[in-house]
Amino acid sequence: MNQSTGSTHGNVRGEHYAKKIFDLPKFITAVLYPALDKYLDKAFPEFGFKRGPQGHWVATDAPVHYRDYGHRNNKLIGTGWGFRSLGTGRPAVLWLSYVNRRSFPTPDEFFSATKRLGERIRITWDWSVSRDEIQQALLQEKRDHILEALFAYAQGALHEEAGRYTRGYLARQVGFPLHKLQEIDIGFYPSVHEVQDALMEAQFTMEEDQNLSEVLGVFHPKWEGRIIGPVWDVSGARVVNLWGRHPGETPVGEAEYVSLNRPDPSQPFGGKEFPIGLHRAAQLKKKNLLLVESPVHALMVQSMGVEDPFPIAAGGKLTSDQARTLQKFLQRSGTLTLNFDYNPNLTDIHVTSNEAIETLTGNTYPLYVVDPVEMAGKGNYPRRVDPASLIRTKGVQHYRVLLSKRTDVQHYRGHAKVVEYASDDPQQQDTGKDVIDTVEGLVDSLEGRHRAPELDELFNSIAMDTPIDLPEEEDEGEIEFEIPQKKAPSTSAIQPPPDSDPMNRILNHAKSIMEYEGLERATEFLQSQLKKEAAARVVEESPTPSGPMESDTARFSPHSPDPKAGQLAENLRGGLAKIAREVEEGRMEISAALEIVLRCQRGVQSLLEAIQRRSAEPPSP
Repeated sequence: MNQSTGSTHGNVRGEHYAKKIFDLPKFITAVLYPALDKYLDKAFPEFGFKRGPQGHWVATDAPVHYRDYGHRNNKLIGTGWGFRSLGTGRPAVLWLSYVNRRSFPTPDEFFSATKRLGERIRITWDWSVSRDEIQQALLQEKRDHILEALFAYAQGALHEEAGRYTRGYLARQVGFPLHKLQEIDIGFYPSVHEVQDALMEAQFTMEEDQNLSEVLGVFHPKWEGRIIGPVWDVSGARVVNLWGRHPGETPVGEAEYVSLNRPDPSQPFGGKEFPIGLHRAAQLKKKNLLLVESPVHALMVQSMGVEDPFPIAAGGKLTSDQARTLQKFLQRSGTLTLNFDYNPNLTDIHVTSNEAIETLTGNTYPLYVVDPVEMAGKGNYPRRVDPASLIRTKGVQHYRVLLSKRTDVQHYRGHAKVVEYASDDPQQQDTGKDVIDTVEGLVDSLEGRHRAPELDELFNSIAMDTPIDLPEEEDEGEIEFEIPQKKAPSTSAIQPPPDSDPMNRILNHAKSIMEYEGLERATEFLQSQLKKEAAARVVEESPTPSGPMESDTARFSPHSPDPKAGQLAENLRGGLAKIAREVEEGRMEISAALEIVLRCQRGVQSLLEAIQRRSAEPPSP
């Protein structure tokens, strides 16, 4: 049975609830506030609300009592529950207080104030409520919005004299455009005393308000001097936590990130189950997400226009509760890309990414990783690098290119093992990275993907007859490219164990690379094509006829039919040979080498299939 009847008045759809569908506290949060947030410009025309660039309601006018809230400078921001000022230090105001002659309603006034608020958007109801229900709703209203009120004050404090240093840090060290700071959910906690006074001024004067603040840890000295921001639930209906971090380096002995206490698991306040910024992704219907460590960096990346994938933050290490929230939010309809900081102070550069991967075990959505070493770049090992610093120093387009290089989890882990295999020596790490980049770039080229810039440089070097850096030094002279012959399996080879073990399955799969069907036919075709091409080149360049090649071995020199093919083949062979030596000398794990073998297999298969298709074509007349 329908519980409500609707009518349209102007652009606002009115609702009359003849029967009680929720208790009063839930009715306010589930029905009243969402409707107000949707039609705020119609509910309070005296403010002249317009949607701002960040999706907020921005006032263009204000009643006489709130003329100092900054509407002339786009600093008066409205929400479904109330409004606040940016940069003027004025207290947040609840709509329930606004419609109740600018004072928070008493228990006797609360229900009538709620009815008046509903009438602003033509929402009415007939059912009555008990005094206990009113008292519960009143307490919840204060509890739900005390954190919003605190953040509203902190956001204003950031733009006052006390926040001068922090503003400078955010602009110069993080990279925020100064003109966008007022639109971003970020503030400054000056001192416990000032925050206590601000909440009193915002009419959070009841004993219960003070008790809640104390229990949550709102008035703890650990917050002083920190940048702070809100953690919203996924719906964006309420602030359930705060995060805080110092501008610049964290003082010795203090935590890098702080948050509120959670005294009662049955209520949401102080919980850490919501990634920071996920509510904005939900509001903007973003399903491709970018998870970074710092909420400051997530906000900066978004302020620079990067919204696909949409940046959110863990606020340090990803928690299991956050992982469950992400699974519920993404399910099978989105993706998650991890982009954690490169921190040279960590013993294992990849530990944060790997821990997050483990925490996300069981995800049903595609998971990708941006390699921290890739983000740091070669030769930058002494310095910490994060998404914001990368954008600040190299530009947003460079960062977009980095995101395009994200890899799946399996590839990332194999790549990390190769780069880190030798030792902690950064130069050796660079060498390992060069090897794997060369192999992967060549394989991608064989697979028909876009060529990496390094391959384009290689082709240009060949064309201009300039020196080429090979993975390992070779004697000068011609390079032989041996056409492989299919060999019978060696009877002396060690037989792999049964396929019940995952590692054994990988070994068997790798072994099959050397046993393709049709390889002999493909080899014969290659040999005949090489002879034809060589003969054609000789005929073209000299009037003297030339016979077919006498050897089944194709020799490539700078003047051969295709020096590019020979050089690419030698680069591939040299890279794999170097990796083989590292395995033999015990400096690379077998599992890491198998990652490379299996990845190369796809390219080799693709090449052989192309050869077989060409060999099956009828000869040209």
